[in-house]
Amino acid sequence: VLAGDNWFSLDLRKFVEWAEGKPAVALFPLGDPVKAKHRYGVALVEGKYVRAFQEKPENPVSDLASTACYFFPKDVLPFFGEFLKEAPKGQDAPGYFLQWLLGRREIVAFTEVQEWLDIGDRESYLAANLRASGGASWIHPAAEIQDSVIERSVLLGPCVVERAFLSECVVDEGVKLENVRLEKALVGKGTWIRG
Repeated sequence: VLAGDNWFSLDLRKFVEWAEGKPAVALFPLGDPVKAKHRYGVALVEGKYVRAFQEKPENPVSDLASTACYFFPKDVLPFFGEFLKEAPKGQDAPGYFLQWLLGRREIVAFTEVQEWLDIGDRESYLAANLRASGGASWIHPAAEIQDSVIERSVLLGPCVVERAFLSECVVDEGVKLENVRLEKALVGKGTWIRG
């Protein structure tokens, strides 16, 4: 199971082999547990196994964040229905399932994730686009650029940029930017901005 709002670098084949037929979660070290507070599920790991799991905790037990990459063997699938019947309203996220499953099955911790960004917020989405472009600008071939400076930005589709300065921005298709200076901005599809 892979969440769609992630940018990650991990060997999926190695991940599945590491699980050895047991439920598994891919974890990424954030460097500081505080970074996970109210944002990510975290796991306390001993050896190869998850010993505790918290979904978006107030006081994280570790800095090992769940990347929302899971392996569930076929024999675990019936547990989903049971969990959903028991789960309190609003606690049906995958992390809550891991907490619940931990009392019933061993869960393997996979910590060989090289890169990971949760792209569910603006800052991470911008960072992931810059990472995907190698840190340089990527401009769609149909984008029209006139008298503008574009630094480390991604122009995803046909758009018009005139007399503008863009730095570390992601610009969607159908956008028209004129006489503007934007930094670390996410400009949505069909937006027109004139300064």
